[in-house]
Amino acid sequence: MARPCNTQRADGVILATPTGSTAYALSASGPILHPSLAGLVLVPVAPAHAVQPADCAADSVVVEIELSDLRASTRIFDMQLFSPLRPGDVVRCA
Repeated sequence: MARPCNTQRADGVILATPTGSTAYALSASGPILHPSLAGLVLVPVAPAHAVQPADCAADSVVVEIELSDLRASTRIFDMQLFSPLRPGDVVRCA
């Protein structure tokens, strides 16, 4: 059962594994997760509120990110795959 966890107003969000947390999340002032941790980190990119901490979750959690703004957006996977998003689209990470 999905339940809302956070509402974010930012230019983007980084969802990273411990391996990705070092380069991607750290560049957006997020935490570094030790490689032995089984978790994910979600870091807002240029958030509307100056102090917006990153969220961490167990890697068994299904993360769904729903686009609710009317601006053009794109999802990018490791700078390799680009696809457009529209309001109401959901990016599901399982």
